[in-house]
Amino acid sequence: MQQITITTPDDWHLHFRDGDMLSETVPATARCFARAIVMPNLVPPVINATLAMEYKTRILAARPQGSHFPPQHLLLNRNDLLVGGIKPHNYCLPVLKRSSHQQALRKAVAGGSNKFFLGTDSAPHAKHAKENACGCAGCYSAWSALELYTQVFDELNALDKLEGFASFHGADFYGLPRNQSTVTLVKESWTVPGSVILPSGEPIVPFFAGQTVDWKINPV
Repeated sequence: MQQITITTPDDWHLHFRDGDMLSETVPATARCFARAIVMPNLVPPVINATLAMEYKTRILAARPQGSHFPPQHLLLNRNDLLVGGIKPHNYCLPVLKRSSHQQALRKAVAGGSNKFFLGTDSAPHAKHAKENACGCAGCYSAWSALELYTQVFDELNALDKLEGFASFHGADFYGLPRNQSTVTLVKESWTVPGSVILPSGEPIVPFFAGQTVDWKINPV
């Protein structure tokens, strides 16, 4: 299969952070996901409804005009974190597990069970916060999330299960209507950039930086 069209998916677990990082993280998610559950683990913390609504307002303000809100464990195991030296940009929580655990997850999603659905856990940190003696956990996967999910399902010969996992099971679980729009991906290789620069000049290293992805979102 060289092309696939699915109902626009949702991301049911991710982190946008705050401040100038929103101008990077929100559009990166909005390019391919219609809705998202955003983890408001900020500093200072969100501790009441007023702060939550203020945070939502800042997120919406960073959304590109005309767009909507658009896991590493399927792709990686602990060898990708530890072999040949620690790879700080693959460090996430929960920590990557054995290859056998990775294969169990891949088998589960390939089976099409509605108990599993998409949540990227995209969690950006500035490069310096990842590459130090007390590096932060989290992978900024939004830049290539849907493309990499498609790549995994293609490798598993289960592209027919991708739409359920990405677009239906989460909405059904939360009792929400399924999205009506669609997104098309084509089998075309591209390279994830080595870094992206925030308005402050601070670089972020995206997940799969410098690596080739086999699927690409077809622009409308």
